[in-house]
Amino acid sequence: TSGVIFTILFSIFILRNFKLPIGFGVLIGGSIAICGVSAAMAISSVLPKYKNSEQSLSFVIIGITIMSTICMILYPIVTNQLEFNNVKAGIFFGATIHDVAQVVGAGFSISDTSGEIAVLIKLFRISLLLPLILIISIISYKMKYLRDATTNKFPIPSFILFFLLFSALNSLEFFSSNIKLTLHEISSWCLLIAISAVGTKTDFSKLKVVGPVPSLIIVLVTAFLMTYIFGLLIII
Repeated sequence: TSGVIFTILFSIFILRNFKLPIGFGVLIGGSIAICGVSAAMAISSVLPKYKNSEQSLSFVIIGITIMSTICMILYPIVTNQLEFNNVKAGIFFGATIHDVAQVVGAGFSISDTSGEIAVLIKLFRISLLLPLILIISIISYKMKYLRDATTNKFPIPSFILFFLLFSALNSLEFFSSNIKLTLHEISSWCLLIAISAVGTKTDFSKLKVVGPVPSLIIVLVTAFLMTYIFGLLIII
């Protein structure tokens, strides 16, 4: 939890020093700290809109995917050089790599134990997306209300309510195994459609308005999270 919080704060701090929007810092920090592209899509949907926000989202999706793939390749080499055991390696992968697929790839490239632990830690990080989205939604609503006292939009986005509903139903074992598989397949296609929709609104020639600085920031925030988790593992 502390890794997620400090990573987001570090991202905001860095972007403010470069005179970039706080929302962009939350988007980068939240994506790196929690679950990559999925987090980027969810966070972007509740952030207040700012200049070039759509280009920023496209940039983050591309940058996070590339960075996560690089981490998947490099981190197993790092853990082998540092002689991490299977448990520590799994914790390291699950706590630092951005996207789930890359966490699985890195973890199971070491051993089944590392892979299982990495996925477990990653799932815990993903669970933190819900409270983060709720916090951002409430803050965004208050900011909009201050600018326009007539606004009556409900502060919590509907997809959060559906998430809570289906999570509760799943916990109560309301769905059969076949239905779960079907819903999982549907969710994968929905994510693909959402990313494709962002792509249809993306003009790569316009990504230059984002500038080279965010590329450096993605690297710096990734390095911060890696260093923080590495320090914790050394202590324990």
